[in-house]
Amino acid sequence: MEQPLNTRHSIVISRYMHHLKKFYKSAR
Repeated sequence: MEQPLNTRHSIVISRYMHHLKKFYKSAR
């Protein structure tokens, strides 16, 4: 059972993590 939504979710998480990292670095 393949889930195309998983791939989309993964991309969203990746983008979110990137933003979080940037924010974390900026906060520090």
